[in-house]
Amino acid sequence: EQDFFLNTSHVQIHRRARALSRLRRDFLTRNDHEMSESGNESAFTQSSLSNVLLPLSLRPLFAEKLTDESYSLEAVATVGAIARYLTWSKYDSVLCDLLRQFPRYPNQERFFIGAICSILDAFHFKVNRIEFSSIDEGCSSEDNTEAEGNEGEDSLVLESPHAADNASGVIWKALHQRIIPRTEQLLKKHLTDKTGTRIQQLRSPIALALTKLFQKLPSEILELKLPRLVLEVCTALKSRDSDYSNG
Repeated sequence: EQDFFLNTSHVQIHRRARALSRLRRDFLTRNDHEMSESGNESAFTQSSLSNVLLPLSLRPLFAEKLTDESYSLEAVATVGAIARYLTWSKYDSVLCDLLRQFPRYPNQERFFIGAICSILDAFHFKVNRIEFSSIDEGCSSEDNTEAEGNEGEDSLVLESPHAADNASGVIWKALHQRIIPRTEQLLKKHLTDKTGTRIQQLRSPIALALTKLFQKLPSEILELKLPRLVLEVCTALKSRDSDYSNG
């Protein structure tokens, strides 16, 4: 009962879920006060977190057949708990991998969305105040979806002359050019109803996760990004298409 690796490979699904639950409860879950006192350190090494525990936790998401719901939900929660202790390179890697793999697993959409939101909620990196040389206020979230292929045409240009801000600049560049645009692409789900009419559905967990992420970034970024997100959500909610409100 106490052997984590034995239970994660057990034939009974509820034993696997229990193993993840115990791992998250006993080793990975600490409140903000405890983390501020001891630093953002886990009882496990980065290698153990990213090469052992994270793949085991992500396994239900990549299953060809739907697994037990409680097992998948526990996996989503455990992924978020692990992400709180990852270094930026590991964090960036797992999040971008889930965003990239998302279209390939339509049957696991709910749990992929949950894992992506869980990782975004676990964002724990410091991004210092950033100045921008130019801000294109006419750029919408839909325009940002092309940011990945137009890095030289960024509407936000970093002006951070201090070497100490280099890490913040790297993190913000990844957020702005890859993570935020790809996540914004998931905000709306495109569907076709029985009559062949194309409709769109709002994914409210994505909107909430982006809001929490923006609140952890410098006020300049929050003031730029949040109004656009709120406007897009409000426009969707007041739409005549009822599927917007059902997301």
